[in-house]
Amino acid sequence: TVFWHDHVNFKSWDHGLFGAHIIEPAGSSYHDPISGNEVRSGPIVDIHAPPGSSVGHGQSGSFREFVAVTHNRTGGDFGADLVDSGGSINLAADPLAERGGNPAHLFSSITHGDPITPLPRAYVGDPFVIRHLGVVERVGGLRVTGHRFKIERWGAGGAISDTSPLGISERFDLILEGGAGGPGGFPGDYLYYSSVGRDFMAGAW
Repeated sequence: TVFWHDHVNFKSWDHGLFGAHIIEPAGSSYHDPISGNEVRSGPIVDIHAPPGSSVGHGQSGSFREFVAVTHNRTGGDFGADLVDSGGSINLAADPLAERGGNPAHLFSSITHGDPITPLPRAYVGDPFVIRHLGVVERVGGLRVTGHRFKIERWGAGGAISDTSPLGISERFDLILEGGAGGPGGFPGDYLYYSSVGRDFMAGAW
């Protein structure tokens, strides 16, 4: 995963002037997860990779891929205590303050509908890789509830966590242990979010 931006005016981040170039295993093709049609790019795709094509990298064969760009300081006004936070995932945000009602139902899709942030879907056990990039000015991370992964996927004794740390311009490739549904193979909805509190509140979840 290679992160790029213009390196001239860093505030251009706020307007979306950044991207990622991701090198997939040799012989791969990229497909829309819903239609199955071949695509050239996208934040959520199925990578059809030859068996054994990436042995030693933590994931061999085909997998679903989610590119999650944690972003902050977009200059959005999300309340007096959150001014200039603007936390987002892939430049989409669902501020908690705008959901209103009973706080117990803040994350309820029944009450509020699904958030507008990316919603990757998979069947239990599907191999799943998250490419996490930081277009950030505040050090934080990305937490994926109910799942875990190696922070450094090549290290045999690498630390296992449910949160990927992230600093300015950093990136991590997170291979979910056990695939979608986590090691226990449990179906359901799982929350992912920025570990920076005000970015989380401002909608980065």
